[in-house]
Amino acid sequence: MRTSTTGGSAPRAPMNTRGVIVSEGEKIKAQITAIFAEQLNLEVPSPQTDLIDAGMLDSLKFVDLLLHIEKKFDMRVDLGDLDLDNFRSIDKIAKFVTGRVG
Repeated sequence: MRTSTTGGSAPRAPMNTRGVIVSEGEKIKAQITAIFAEQLNLEVPSPQTDLIDAGMLDSLKFVDLLLHIEKKFDMRVDLGDLDLDNFRSIDKIAKFVTGRVG
């Protein structure tokens, strides 16, 4: 991803390699998808897939996911934040993370 500038103007929104503007939320969603693929060895069919109902996110993977999220986004997930609804899908996880770091 790159930030585009024109002449001496301020940087514009981040862009992907095809020159399409990417929102911070989309960037976070891509990073979370990468955590699932690269760290948890899980290929999630879509960002809307219910990870708990699909049996993809058990208690051990959930703890591992939390550790990777905390490390990747330099944040702390407190016990009070552990509402399972925040972690049911990649979309919901991205919204949760965006609300804490954005």
